[in-house]
Amino acid sequence: MRTRLLTFKSLLLICVLAIVGGAQAWAQTYTYKKILSEDELISGGKCLIVCEDQNVAMADQQKKGRSKESVKIKNGQIEISSAQLENTKIVEFTMEKNNEGKWTFFDPKAKGYLQSPASKNQLTTATKIEKGCNATLSFNGEGNVKILFDGISTSNSNTLWYNTQAEEYDGFRCYGSGSVGSTFKTIQLYRKIANTSITHAGYSTFYSEEAFLMPTGIVGNTINSKDGSLVINAAYEGGAIVPAKTALLLKGEAKDYVLTFVSSDKTAPVDNLLHGTTTGAMTNAGEGNYKYYKLSYDDNDANLGFYWGAENGAAFMNKAGKAYLALPVTESQSMAKGFSLSDLANGTTTSIQQASIADKASSIFDINGRRVSTLNGAAKGVYIVGGKKVMVK
Repeated sequence: MRTRLLTFKSLLLICVLAIVGGAQAWAQTYTYKKILSEDELISGGKCLIVCEDQNVAMADQQKKGRSKESVKIKNGQIEISSAQLENTKIVEFTMEKNNEGKWTFFDPKAKGYLQSPASKNQLTTATKIEKGCNATLSFNGEGNVKILFDGISTSNSNTLWYNTQAEEYDGFRCYGSGSVGSTFKTIQLYRKIANTSITHAGYSTFYSEEAFLMPTGIVGNTINSKDGSLVINAAYEGGAIVPAKTALLLKGEAKDYVLTFVSSDKTAPVDNLLHGTTTGAMTNAGEGNYKYYKLSYDDNDANLGFYWGAENGAAFMNKAGKAYLALPVTESQSMAKGFSLSDLANGTTTSIQQASIADKASSIFDINGRRVSTLNGAAKGVYIVGGKKVMVK
């Protein structure tokens, strides 16, 4: 009986650990990168207000100032899980720039704006933008930022500092700009970003449930259906705001890019056939029967495109932050196994019901990987037919 009881307890413990571990594994991780100059400030951008010296970020409103939450800073970046952001008092502020070039910090949890009040050595939250909410930002070249609010304090205590003497409850407060001493610590701003890369093929995919600013040098494409064929639509160029929950096919030079998250009320296009996940998850386009395609090369490793990610177009495990193609299908349809991007990029639409566009048993390519419709009249050279080399003399 004792052996059975221990076995049951062991199994129960394993189940609990699996559930907890699974929850952590599926939590989304957010990245915040240190802002080094005014050039990196973006109106609508999301940020953390940080004191690196103490490894803390600004949190909720207290009686005279703002509290703190511990963060881990490594190589100028902070990573926070979605669970941590939700279950702690850390505040992710939205920065907005006005016509005078001054900035406000909006707290979505408190639904208010940071304010330097009339009272000495305090930091409060105002329900609307009023005097004391607008701030001038200046950087010292090392990433330390001076946040100087419009003055309504008679003592000119309008500069944001972190004071270790007040840190038990509300270390983030406004003091005089000339405050010095071992207890006054400088402030840094960390903007919310996502890192993405485009491979040598010139394409990648991306998905986020938050709006972001498209970097210069990238075009964000949606994929739509027109008259039964697929069409690539260049929807978002560099500098454009991409709405939340917009899955994209990215095209650009092969290198790493930084995407900055912003606050936006724009909505995602409803006719986009691309979907995505923020964590590693099975593809799921909702109710109905779908075939699922991922960005990859065809069976001959020759043509980049969207091809079945699992046998017969079944659902597959999609990577975090990536997009996939989902096409609705009925029992009467014979769906294509894949779609070449080269055809679409050249303006050649591809029929959704074409049965074997990626079937290597009927595909013909030249030595450079370009698709050839027939060998009749083809120039002399080596061709790949059904995965085998054929010489045309």
